[in-house]
Amino acid sequence: MKINAAQRAVRVILVGVLIAGVGGLSGCAKWKERRAERRAARAAKAADRSMTLDGKFDDWPADAATVATITAGIDGADGLFVEKLYPDCVEAIRWRGGKLCEFTKFAVDESVRSQAVIGAIFHVACLYVLEVHRCTDALIEVNPRHVRFYEQMLGFSRAAEQRLDHSVSAPAVLMRLDLSHCAREIERLAGSGAPSRRERSFYPHFFSRPVAEEVVQRLRVH
Repeated sequence: MKINAAQRAVRVILVGVLIAGVGGLSGCAKWKERRAERRAARAAKAADRSMTLDGKFDDWPADAATVATITAGIDGADGLFVEKLYPDCVEAIRWRGGKLCEFTKFAVDESVRSQAVIGAIFHVACLYVLEVHRCTDALIEVNPRHVRFYEQMLGFSRAAEQRLDHSVSAPAVLMRLDLSHCAREIERLAGSGAPSRRERSFYPHFFSRPVAEEVVQRLRVH
């Protein structure tokens, strides 16, 4: 499925969330059928809580390489990725009554310096967690060097102290985005174009309201 914004040379493609149907199991024992059904149900349930977005320029071929990607995941029985390093902090936010989500696997091609691409892909991710799942808090684990970027460009704040992620042998910081703040900034700035000297965030590069409403409709039926 593709979501196009006519006013920008940006295309955002939703991928990685379609679950293949389970084929026939003729000749298999009933318990194998039930096990396959349970696996399919678990996979479908997990897919309902996760969406990966890939961004490309409109004037590039359909099979061109992705220039930006991000995964939005919703809290559930299996928890969140960021919980591996920050279990105490994530649980504390849960106890305050928030519905949590996370952004992971965010990456941008180093040759691309387009805020429109990043704005588009983040806006769809925000619409997914805000409008489809009604989340209240978004979490992200970042390298300490990138803390200022997320604070300035999207309004994240530090949620915990720096810790060492032994899986990658690198430091990390947990950050939190109040999604009510995100919604207010979208309402105030989305679709307004290039930011001014006083406004340097990605929000002016988010889609206009009509485009955003179309995106939400497609996300709901995806």
